[in-house]
Amino acid sequence: MAKKQASPQVPPLPLLFAAGRDLPLPVWAARLQSPSFLKNARRLVWQSTGRRFVLQGRRCEDISGAAFEPSGPVSLAHPAELDAEEILYWRGWLRERALVQPFRQMGEPVVLKEGRLPGAYRPVESAGGVFEMADRYGGCRLRLSAMPALEKEGFRFVCRYRWDEEYHYQAEVELVNVVTPAGVLYACTPDQDMEELEARKGLSLALRFFYPFPGVRIRTLNHVAAVLEDHLLSQCAARDDLDMLLPHLPGMEEARMQRLLSQSPEGSRTRALIGRVLSGKEAAPC
Repeated sequence: MAKKQASPQVPPLPLLFAAGRDLPLPVWAARLQSPSFLKNARRLVWQSTGRRFVLQGRRCEDISGAAFEPSGPVSLAHPAELDAEEILYWRGWLRERALVQPFRQMGEPVVLKEGRLPGAYRPVESAGGVFEMADRYGGCRLRLSAMPALEKEGFRFVCRYRWDEEYHYQAEVELVNVVTPAGVLYACTPDQDMEELEARKGLSLALRFFYPFPGVRIRTLNHVAAVLEDHLLSQCAARDDLDMLLPHLPGMEEARMQRLLSQSPEGSRTRALIGRVLSGKEAAPC
């Protein structure tokens, strides 16, 4: 009796999104037979042969509302590869139907604009070069309480432990490297021992240097930068660093501004400006 072939393993949806991995059409169609996968797939924007589409029931529908039958590999769309008009369309489409996406897809900010990070000191090369983000994120603190969610997106710890002068292993953590889908954050500085590091409660890592994996896609780098920006902007709001926040306000979603508002101190310039933007009394600075 011939053995039944195992179906190909499909990475979690957040990893498919960040990597932009193509799924062969038969594999994607087979996964839609899973009720849990189908439930999530109906709340996401897909693409095939250069066209974006969504699932209405089991019917595929493109941006014009017309039926669309994928004829090639299928992948998840990413805002970094769409124009502003299409991003707004799909956000509106989801909002009108009160669909909450299983992870931040259309809500992920496009951090890299024309190969630059807003407010960064150096350009970020999008092809064939070395991405240098140390100036941008050096000293930014990554909350360890966020790591369980980030692990689902491919982030993980690699710890280096201390050794004494006689090369005896010590339990104390000396450095932590954070491996991401786009590259590695090297030489992160922990201020806690291993037991506290594993607990990940109320603690953070000071980030240092970021280096990418060879051939990393711009959408993958954007995804990692967006995660780091989220932490950085929260810290800027908390210390009322309005100059760092200003380049990010145009196009920022209301929910993100609400979070920054709650994180900014009473009486701060940041709180006052975001409050005026949310109330419609002032446009977001360009």
